[in-house]
Amino acid sequence: MYKRKRFMSFLLAIAFAMSTVAPIGGVSANAEGEASADASSNAATEVTTEQVTTTEAPVTEVILAPDAGFEIDGTGCLTVYHGNKEEVTSIVIPADVNGALVTALGDNVLADCPNLTTVYVPESVVEFKSQCFARDYKLKELAPYSGSASKANLYENVVVLPKNTSLVSADAFLTCTSIYNFGIDANNGYYTAVNYNAETTFAEENANDKGVSVGHMLLSKDKVRFVRQAPAFDDHGSGIKTVPSTVQIIGDYSLESVHISNQSFTFPASVTTVGDYAFYKCNNLGTLVFAEGTQLSRFGAYAFAYNDNLIASLPSTINSMGDYCFTQCKNIRIDFANTSIVSVPAYCFYECDNLRCMSDVASAEASGIALPEEGALLVFPKTLETIEGYAFKGCNNLNTIFFKGSNLKKLGTGAFQKCGNLHYIDIPEGVVEIENSTFDGCQNLETIILPDTVEVIGDNAFKDNRNIKEFVIPENVKEISNSSFQGAKTDEIDTSQNEYSQKYIKGAPPLAGSTFKVSGVKYKVLDNVKCTLAVTGLTKKKAKTANIPAAIWRNGYKFKVTKINKNAFKNCKKLKKLTIRTTVLKSIGKNAFKGVKKNIKIKVPKKKLKKYKKMLKKKKTGLKKTAKISKL
Repeated sequence: MYKRKRFMSFLLAIAFAMSTVAPIGGVSANAEGEASADASSNAATEVTTEQVTTTEAPVTEVILAPDAGFEIDGTGCLTVYHGNKEEVTSIVIPADVNGALVTALGDNVLADCPNLTTVYVPESVVEFKSQCFARDYKLKELAPYSGSASKANLYENVVVLPKNTSLVSADAFLTCTSIYNFGIDANNGYYTAVNYNAETTFAEENANDKGVSVGHMLLSKDKVRFVRQAPAFDDHGSGIKTVPSTVQIIGDYSLESVHISNQSFTFPASVTTVGDYAFYKCNNLGTLVFAEGTQLSRFGAYAFAYNDNLIASLPSTINSMGDYCFTQCKNIRIDFANTSIVSVPAYCFYECDNLRCMSDVASAEASGIALPEEGALLVFPKTLETIEGYAFKGCNNLNTIFFKGSNLKKLGTGAFQKCGNLHYIDIPEGVVEIENSTFDGCQNLETIILPDTVEVIGDNAFKDNRNIKEFVIPENVKEISNSSFQGAKTDEIDTSQNEYSQKYIKGAPPLAGSTFKVSGVKYKVLDNVKCTLAVTGLTKKKAKTANIPAAIWRNGYKFKVTKINKNAFKNCKKLKKLTIRTTVLKSIGKNAFKGVKKNIKIKVPKKKLKKYKKMLKKKKTGLKKTAKISKL
């Protein structure tokens, strides 16, 4: 049974030997020797905690006046406190301010009072709004009163809520780490307080002789929603290991800053939702255990953020995770390969130093990928469609990524930025864009397999990728930024399938004598220092048109055509139109145009019309005199 404290336990002093009573804190004593104050008074200052003792006077209770430093809005909600938040240790909240009944404590009204331990609150208060006591690290006791504050029920180390409380915001007691118990009238229709029982893994109500349910856990009346665990309670050092089996929703902030057992925490099968910030900064959660038949489907934003050494194999029922869900979880070991999630949200595993996968790796092995000897393999579920921005930024131990399915459509901005140990990634078909900074700073990334569906490679997408060994630019890529490969090693990147990419990606220069094809025309490298080419023919003899461009990019080098080799267009009988855009053509080989249409139309640069006519009309070229040569 919880011990009721005498109100503030202050001693009233006798200043002189003959029963002269000195006022305390500006409150006068009555005929019986008790200091009196109307609880609705709004004229006094902050509660004082000084004690005065004598050798002759009996011990008497001191009734302290309500604090005067509040403002109230038209709904009865206290919105501003003008007292000294840094120094106040206890406060009596008035029942009315300027004649208006106090019914609610507003957002942040008593937040950031680092030394506040005790608050007296009128029974008229029914709502505790967002962060009204946030970061009051020493808050231990809340005592409701009716009429006079002398009638407050103050229990040691218990935050007792007024009997008609209808709303306790999820973050009302944010980071109030000294709260050991909650109390609420047993007849309250919205909330109940229950005790944690580690042995039987369920909670029991404990109503005292005043009709107040007191316990370590605050729940909704039907015990379906877990509202708040008292952070200071840790079951004699062993930590909280579960919640009652009636709970379906573990609410927002409900176990924030609570000491959880560093061995394991079990989610009963009844739980369907873990709210935002639910296990935020519990430090060492240990292993997450999901009861057989679990119905758990959703983790909220920041739900497990800032918990080191977390171990979790997520069940298939999980289909949603919030932003920052596991951010800053050092040494986390996780398996979500069998979940049904569609999206890995933004910052989900942000800065998870030493992230490792618990997966059984059978599906990865079956795919034939080389599993890492050191570092982490991460396996994504079949259902995955998007990886949002910065989801894995800074996961420096991540080595190999494997997708079980082929539904992926998006890799968000910075999704794997600064994953310094990432070596291998094979991106499924369907992804259209590698967004800005997706693999920025992945300095050990060796193998990158892009699907044919990729069309855009964004700014800094592969910045500082200094160890690329296998990378082919697909033919459909049509947009690359000047910074896409800034600081990257590009000499092993194969751009042969995509002429456009060669303007931006500089690899090893093609060897002299090597050949390649661009837009239906075959070329041979004459000089890889001067970057000159010769036309050697067409890829299809039946082609009707052909184009020799002003310049051709190859491995990041700009080449120009200076020669049309002998027999280049020989017997291309269907060729009826040829466009020559190069301005540095120096020679045309023997029989280069023998057998082409006699009325072929050839377009040449305006400034080179006279010179090129002369070269083309030479007898050795095989071009008929009926050919029409004109300017572009």
